[in-house]
Amino acid sequence: MADLIPVARLMAAVSAGASRPAQRSVREDRPASGGPDDSGSDRSRPDNSTLDSAAPQPGLLALLPSPWAVRRLIAILVLTSGLLFGLSTPGHQVGFAWLATFLPLFLALDLTLRRPAGGWVRLLKVLACCWPVGAMMAAVTGGWVVNTSYVFGGMPLPAAWAVNVLGYGTLIGLEVFAFLGVPFLLCRGRFLFGLLLIPLWATVGEIYVPRFLYWTFGQVMFPLPALVQVADVLGSGGLNFWLLPLHLTLAAWMRQAYAPGEVPHRTLRLASAALAVAFGLSYAYGTWRLEALAEVRPGAARVRLVGIQPDFSLKALSSNPELSPSDRVASLQALVSDTNAALIGSGPAAGVPTVVVWPESVYPVPYFQAREARAQVESWANALGVHLLLATLDSRLLRRPDGRLDEEYFGAAVHVPPGGPPGVYYKMNLIPFGESIPFSDLVPVWGHAVKALVPRISQFLPGHDPTVFPVAPGITLAPMICFDAMDYHPALGMAGRGATVGVLMANLAWFGRSTASTQMERFARFRAIETRIPILMLSQNGESVLLDARGEPASPRLALFETGALSLEVAAGEPSFYARHSAWVHRLYLLGLLLAAGIGLGGPWLRRRGGSRAAVGRAERGGPG
Repeated sequence: MADLIPVARLMAAVSAGASRPAQRSVREDRPASGGPDDSGSDRSRPDNSTLDSAAPQPGLLALLPSPWAVRRLIAILVLTSGLLFGLSTPGHQVGFAWLATFLPLFLALDLTLRRPAGGWVRLLKVLACCWPVGAMMAAVTGGWVVNTSYVFGGMPLPAAWAVNVLGYGTLIGLEVFAFLGVPFLLCRGRFLFGLLLIPLWATVGEIYVPRFLYWTFGQVMFPLPALVQVADVLGSGGLNFWLLPLHLTLAAWMRQAYAPGEVPHRTLRLASAALAVAFGLSYAYGTWRLEALAEVRPGAARVRLVGIQPDFSLKALSSNPELSPSDRVASLQALVSDTNAALIGSGPAAGVPTVVVWPESVYPVPYFQAREARAQVESWANALGVHLLLATLDSRLLRRPDGRLDEEYFGAAVHVPPGGPPGVYYKMNLIPFGESIPFSDLVPVWGHAVKALVPRISQFLPGHDPTVFPVAPGITLAPMICFDAMDYHPALGMAGRGATVGVLMANLAWFGRSTASTQMERFARFRAIETRIPILMLSQNGESVLLDARGEPASPRLALFETGALSLEVAAGEPSFYARHSAWVHRLYLLGLLLAAGIGLGGPWLRRRGGSRAAVGRAERGGPG
């Protein structure tokens, strides 16, 4: 109860603080008077709206009895931000949690940076604020990490939770630190500069920095689909230009309670008005796109997709088989039988090519190495006159720099056209600690240690070519495999090469009855919005659904751990502006960041340098001016 007293005092003071004057709070890294700041106010002139010359009052922070009370408040704010972040993710989504996701974090960072400290100490304090955000977010939403570590990784349940919070949580916390904490520190409380620099910094970082999940902060706005449709022009990273300024502006308004006048009310009102206009324009654009794309383009080519969800069991690979829900034994015969039943049930599709899709991990043998099974499958597909798209393993002999030949493995998608040679695509985005051990090529000892701890981890090589498969005039397939959806590179590369229909082949049985399928679907929905091509998300154990070019579900849904099939006639999409010009969009973001950093960070340095020269000149002339 005693811990809550400072917070209660602060909240009570916030409600009454606007009705009484308070002394201006000044940062230790900025003079209390002198030249104008970036918001246009002149610190040399008193501001009657925030100063009472007769009896100045302390800020609200003075109501907290000790530095420990401030630290407790900062901890509460940081954990609240992590909780809101987790509640904003699919599967736990609270409709409007995104409105305040990073608001508590920005307030915590502001309070933290008000205490004098050296540069490295300040950086470590920012890291200490950001890491718990990731840890709390992982605790809320990382059940899929716990399930795969416990059920298939052979870890005790407490160790699986530790991997989730300390492993996955640390990765997310480092992203929050790198993309939000560092630019906040660089802004040093300059409001207008922060509104520009922080979204640019986060967006450029999310585009160019390799990560575990290519999640962008702006994606949490998805509860309002109209707001995120602008991703077909700016990419999902561009949504940061709405979300982050919103939270920064709300934080600036709340800072008026304990640091009144630091940002003039006129500046805050103008920023709020600009944000309202930006959100209004984005919503209007999104509403228009949702309505326009609801209608199929006249003359659009069509294809019939027949996706099989066999729900094969993974008990043979499980260290806790009783926790693996499915019991159906995987076999090529069962797969073909399911497909024949789906084709018969859907009837003929005159004049429309048919593509049968088998998801990841259901083809029982490596396609190119098991020649007998390959011959049977190709003969069967040719007899039916259908295209077959399946996920499998492939291997190649690669020569090492020392001359040794090593057999390396790839996740692969194989396209078997009627009567033609098969094509192959190699999975570009591997699952860390599932299909690869990050940094094991740079630190082999690390790779051996992880492999010894979890022997079931595979070590594949990633592909680098976003291959597409032509099916018919106007129909070109984008064959993504599972974690390819987590990264924008495969989908954009394939759409840039003319793909008009996407297929995402996945196996999410590793993650059990968790939010993994819902999170995968959210990534796939953003890939559909960014490229404006429909995507069939097909998981071997569910959930499976067709997503249209708006990123909205457009078919019946196959549930988790259900055996079934989807037979759908799909109209080809038309690749978006972002799909065709994403490289230029990304360069503009980078250029904007460099200009903003140059002006915002270089300007104060030039002013200080100019002031020093002027002082030397006055001294040489022997007078003050």
